[in-house]
Amino acid sequence: MARPAVSGAAFRKRRFLLLLWLEVRMAKVEKITVALSEDTLSAVRDAVASGEYASTGEVVRDALRGWKLNHWKLNHRLSQIELAEMRRLVQEGADSGPGIDADLAFAHLRAKYVPM
Repeated sequence: MARPAVSGAAFRKRRFLLLLWLEVRMAKVEKITVALSEDTLSAVRDAVASGEYASTGEVVRDALRGWKLNHWKLNHRLSQIELAEMRRLVQEGADSGPGIDADLAFAHLRAKYVPM
């Protein structure tokens, strides 16, 4: 589905409202200082100068959102791998033949090793 065309004025108004909303939300955040390499700082400043972002803080917040998303995806992927491994182990157990009653097995072991 194609998005309807937005005029320049409407776009600026939406961006202004978004930035205003973000500014209100920012009142609840803690400011920190971050040390960046010259190359990274140059890339951040270029992103702002090109108009892609309104501020250096916006660039950093967007980068952190991307990092959080990638971190979540990695954890989700690991949990999927763990789930697949657990399923494989359950299948391996099922394929190994009939099981035995645990209480009977422990009773047998107690009878064998307790007298020692």
